[in-house]
Amino acid sequence: MPGVTAKVKAKERVAIGGTALRFEDLRSIASGATVTLSSDAAARVAPSRALIERVLKQGSTVYGVNTGFGQLKSVRVPTEEVEQLQLNLVRSHAAGSGPELEPRIVRLMLALRAHSLALGYSGVRLTLLEHLVRMIEAEILPIVPSRGSLGASGDLIPLAHLAMGVIGEGEVRVDGRVALASDLMRGNGMAPLQLPSPSTRACTRSARTRVSGIPPPSSGACSREAESSPRTRTAGRCRTPTRSAARPKCWELRWTSSAARAKRSSRR
Repeated sequence: MPGVTAKVKAKERVAIGGTALRFEDLRSIASGATVTLSSDAAARVAPSRALIERVLKQGSTVYGVNTGFGQLKSVRVPTEEVEQLQLNLVRSHAAGSGPELEPRIVRLMLALRAHSLALGYSGVRLTLLEHLVRMIEAEILPIVPSRGSLGASGDLIPLAHLAMGVIGEGEVRVDGRVALASDLMRGNGMAPLQLPSPSTRACTRSARTRVSGIPPPSSGACSREAESSPRTRTAGRCRTPTRSAARPKCWELRWTSSAARAKRSSRR
């Protein structure tokens, strides 16, 4: 429904991507506070983004950018198929079910995602952060099912639904009606975001957000922010398979390997 607009709520103002967020900040954001990027957000994200662009220009192999994921980490994806790989990653994970999360929860999800990415560890563009903030400002809140899990990372499926809204393919609820996110964006002078690597993966990747009053993880704990940082692998360790019409692509192999593991487990 082109031309659909949403009311903008503005009570307090909370800056994200800088100092640690307080519980009071989270409550304010969920209640409709105005969200802005911190003044140093651009400087924070620039180095890691420059690193990604530099290694890709050099033809280097970067995990999750031009390779498969998980067990397919050593499969190099051709340059012309990288964008499709990123889109397939989001679409394949957007398989949640159950009641929708409340709009205030989705609003907080968008803000926390922008906050964690603005810390500068994920190699994303400043454009992505600005887009997320504009979605919050315009109350473009994607419909996110409350149930869904994937291995040890139970938030991947909800975050995939969030990312579907970012790229304009998801749905949003406005005044009790369901509309396409792309229509609502156009009604607010926006356009769906094109997500080159590694922005899509960053949108669906877990990230530990530091909140004031909560101690940081111990040195032995797994820091998702560190996992989201750009990682490179030498070309010698990443095999580029010979492409043929009969050979499945790496994101098709994901489902094949999962089915094989399930079949083996059922025999035990």
